Amino acid sequence: MNIRSVISSVSRIVAVFGALMLAPAAISLMFGEGDWAAFLISSAITAALGVAGVRLTAPRDDRRIGNREGIAITTLGWAACALFGALPFLLAGSLSTPADAFFETMSGLTTTGATVLLDVEAQSHAILFWRSFLQWLSGMGRRGLSIPCLPGMPVGGSQLFRAELPGTLADR
Repeated sequence: MNIRSVISSVSRIVAVFGALMLAPAAISLMFGEGDWAAFLISSAITAALGVAGVRLTAPRDDRRIGNREGIAITTLGWAACALFGALPFLLAGSLSTPADAFFETMSGLTTTGATVLLDVEAQSHAILFWRSFLQWLSGMGRRGLSIPCLPGMPVGGSQLFRAELPGTLADR
């Protein structure tokens, strides 16, 4: 397995995820809420670690990513995003335990809709936006990231993509 490519790819995902945390910070500022600092700190930590990972582990000559690397990138990228995505919930004070914050983030990234927030409506606009944004990112990410990757996979990439599309499919 090409570990450098895996770590570099996951680091790129983390860096972009960190940059995306700036959107809820803007929402918080727009509504005059105090959660902007939680998102700004979370964004800085996440993006800095992602960029550091890219710089430290950038692949040299061998940039091949096979099935094993693809599965590792997907699994580790998802776990890393859930871990870093939990930071705003903790820093904003919406959730008090890391386990609850991780669950809330993973719930959003898997679009399950489950929540551990006791009073969702009482949360700030930024936290509500973050919860919705996580679900949107997950839905779009699954399709958007798969479009360039699936055609080159020897495991029936187009069938996997069609399985993710919403709507009804005729069975024979």
